[in-house]
Amino acid sequence: MKWNQAKIHLICWVAYIAYEIIVAGMLSKTFHHFYIYLFYYLLNVSLFYIHAFLVMPYSFANYPTSLLRLPVLLLIQLTIYVSFYILISHLLDQLHARKVPMVINSTFFASSIWRAILFLLYATGYFFLMRYITKTKEQAQHLLDIERMKTTMAQLERDYLRAQIKPHLLFNTLNFVKYAAKHQPEKSDEAIIRLAEILDFSISRSTDGMIPISMELKQIKNIIGLNQLRFEGKLNIDLEVQLGSDQIRILPLILLTLVENIFKHGNLSDNDHPAHICITDKDNHLMMKTRNLSSNNSLTESTHTGLDNINRRLQQQYGDNFIFLYGKEGRFYNTELHMPYVDI
Repeated sequence: MKWNQAKIHLICWVAYIAYEIIVAGMLSKTFHHFYIYLFYYLLNVSLFYIHAFLVMPYSFANYPTSLLRLPVLLLIQLTIYVSFYILISHLLDQLHARKVPMVINSTFFASSIWRAILFLLYATGYFFLMRYITKTKEQAQHLLDIERMKTTMAQLERDYLRAQIKPHLLFNTLNFVKYAAKHQPEKSDEAIIRLAEILDFSISRSTDGMIPISMELKQIKNIIGLNQLRFEGKLNIDLEVQLGSDQIRILPLILLTLVENIFKHGNLSDNDHPAHICITDKDNHLMMKTRNLSSNNSLTESTHTGLDNINRRLQQQYGDNFIFLYGKEGRFYNTELHMPYVDI
């Protein structure tokens, strides 16, 4: 028993014993010698703890088979209790603490057995109360551990899904940097700076998993800038942003992945059919629409891993409170996204 628990037990026993002595004394209009209270309450308190901490745990150790031990142990306890009750009574007579000598008769046995049963009931109730509290704490800790595990697994999955943006972009950019370092050094420097910003952004975290949209828009412009560097500014792509505020908070890398998907699978060389990206907000929802000419061989062979990852991340964060549509429409590929945002 810990010290704090011991103090609580001591206070409870002092209060109980004081109450019982005072009430019994007032009803009988007499108070006994100090030794009588001392020895009998030591016996009763000892019975309480032996039953609560030894007999009951032993009897329920392998429930229900071990429960058969309880009647035998109760009988042993009662026998020992009455024996000590008699010894204490003799001792009190020797100490002249009694006004009337002890008489061992049926009333004596009935009184001692009833007293023992009373404290056995107290101890049994205490045992079951502590058992219930312990199980409740264990269940609460188990649920807490499960929630922590779920949170950890969700974070690992989010990190994995976020990481899907890197390989394709990194491979293409490094190939370009290798080429530009020999022929256009100034472009290779710019490409490295833009790529470093994107990679740093993709591995960064926030406390609530959300970021200001201004950070995402900056990386979208970096991706567009990187690809324009690779293709010497010949890509046809329009970015339209109409927001009431650039500080609203959103789930990161969703918009960026949609933009990267255009470069991975779209045909941006047709001057008459430029890719179009539109980002707006309304009623606490962010809306993004993209439309691009499909390349001849990419989308038909694509596994849509990036789009599936987006859908999974949105479900993790918002449940069913979002809209994400994508698919081909003739020669064009369209995506449409509606998701909640958080005001700063």
